[in-house]
Amino acid sequence: MAYDGLLCKAVCKEIAVLAGAKIEKIMQPEPDMVILQCRTEDSRKKLLVDVSSSGSRVHFTELAYENPAEAPTFCMLLRKHIQGGRIIGVAQVNAERLIEIEIETINEMGYSVNKKLICETMGKHSNIILTDAENGKIIDSIKRISIDVNRVRQILPGLIYQYPPVSNLENTLGLGPSAKEAANLGADLEECIPRVYVDEHGNPKDVHIINLLQYKDSYKEIRFDSIAEALDYYYSRRKDSNRVMQKADNLQRTVKNLIDKQLLKKQRLLDYQITAVFGVIETENGESDYQWVNRIANAITGFEIEYWNDEKEPELSSCLLKIKKQFEEASEEVETAENEIRLVLEGDGGQKVAQFENAELSSMSQVMFNKMKTTI
Repeated sequence: MAYDGLLCKAVCKEIAVLAGAKIEKIMQPEPDMVILQCRTEDSRKKLLVDVSSSGSRVHFTELAYENPAEAPTFCMLLRKHIQGGRIIGVAQVNAERLIEIEIETINEMGYSVNKKLICETMGKHSNIILTDAENGKIIDSIKRISIDVNRVRQILPGLIYQYPPVSNLENTLGLGPSAKEAANLGADLEECIPRVYVDEHGNPKDVHIINLLQYKDSYKEIRFDSIAEALDYYYSRRKDSNRVMQKADNLQRTVKNLIDKQLLKKQRLLDYQITAVFGVIETENGESDYQWVNRIANAITGFEIEYWNDEKEPELSSCLLKIKKQFEEASEEVETAENEIRLVLEGDGGQKVAQFENAELSSMSQVMFNKMKTTI
């Protein structure tokens, strides 16, 4: 968990400069992300609130995000209620990953009212909730939570907002697993130096404001001037890395499916050819040599005997007739000499063995014999 309560506390201090800032513009570039563009006394700042399950966080951002052609419903609701309003204050609730932004704005009647934008950045339970600061009623949320989803705590318009249950009463600093491990190794929890840990390929491993001592020997540490810069660096590169990995996985899956289909197709063809050849041998009685040669050539190659020209047909016929003769004479497997080739067919009728000396076969017959052996 990169974004824990301790890091959230530091972020809250960094974005406290928004007190008195005017909300000029509200954007929702992604289904789980909202950006507030705010005007302070001396600059413009973009506050990013991401409530996706794998990247939930709040911080300033300098990155550019592409907005959809049509604003989503929740974005339009925020524009209606708080765009043009002024931020009164920013506060973290206890040591949780929860930041409240109180906003003074004007309602439809022209009266000054206060609203709260509550940012819960708690992994898969993350949410952005707009409430009436006076009575605590929920105006709406980016994710509506009904009783079917959560029997303890619902997030629906008209209900009174309730804080999420405290996850760990003993963890008063809100330390995540990485920070806990570092604290056990002696890390200074009062330190506040934004840093990102990356592997040898530049892929981000973790981000925090304290020294994560467990990564000292295995990961490179990159320091930043602000928490916003560190979080932008970490999450943007992690997203790119995940995108590459996802594309690689998709490509591997596609290639594997194609290979599996080809192998299945090849196996089915092979099964058919083996059955066809064995069937010809088993039911050969009553057929002329030409008929037998024609049928087994078709079973082996998929072509009728007429496919081969007159010059090569005798060689093919001679080869196949020799195979036929060998199968008729041989019934048990015997030792094969160094200069002999052995072909074995197995089926419901038992095992049949044909053996040949290399010198017995012409070049054309050798090619056809090898093709038959490979096919079977």
